[in-house]
Amino acid sequence: MIYCCCCFRSTHLTLPPSLPPSLVPSLPLQEEWTKELLEKESRLSDYVATAAADFKARKFVPPSRPIACEDEGEQMVACYREKGGGEGGREGGVVVKECRGLVDIYEKCARKVVQGLEVGQ
Repeated sequence: MIYCCCCFRSTHLTLPPSLPPSLVPSLPLQEEWTKELLEKESRLSDYVATAAADFKARKFVPPSRPIACEDEGEQMVACYREKGGGEGGREGGVVVKECRGLVDIYEKCARKVVQGLEVGQ
């Protein structure tokens, strides 16, 4: 009896019968196939290693156009760094509220950008 892999109920499927001896490849043929596959794996391994090295050697080129809302985002982060005094803009476990205005400005800018993308501008 075979059981389903997701619900573990028994299924009507049965295992396929084993191959007849006439269809089982001979040992020399199996060895030949193994040799060919190992050679192919070696060639592909070399190709992948070369491609990975080429990819790692590339230099990142930032986009030529300015990043949307970059100034607003930097101002917001700077406010949290300055007034938060710690990780995540928190001071003694209390969220810094002085930066809320900059968060609103950044959010407004981001919404404009998203709407522009939706419209296709």
